[in-house]
Amino acid sequence: MCVASSNQRKRQGSQRRRKRQRSPSELGANPKRGFAPLPRAARLDAPELGPVRAALAAILRQQEPFPAVVMNRWEIVHMNQGGQRFFGMLLGDRAGRPAPNVMRLMFDPTELRPHVTHWEARARCCSACSGRPPAA
Repeated sequence: MCVASSNQRKRQGSQRRRKRQRSPSELGANPKRGFAPLPRAARLDAPELGPVRAALAAILRQQEPFPAVVMNRWEIVHMNQGGQRFFGMLLGDRAGRPAPNVMRLMFDPTELRPHVTHWEARARCCSACSGRPPAA
């Protein structure tokens, strides 16, 4: 028979309740508690992300005349006019295609690769970020 004081039982019960009542901000990475749950993925054009789109557009405008892009992993989702000029200068008429993948552009010998100085070092860095071996 397990004999536990009423104070111990109360403490255990309150700890269980506290654990269930933690807010998402309290669930950050902690070796004892694990990791915070991943947020639900939503497309940038989703209606509930209207304020996010407005903030991103303001940030892109503030960076003018310098190139700035918004990326979804490796794909360019939005860019400011400076970014359009920059990629237009490097890629010519190919710059207008939808959602260019920067990693593919970097490794393609007909796209951005000819414009990259110290290619071998950059390729190692890019492949480390992407988890893929560098192209020859």
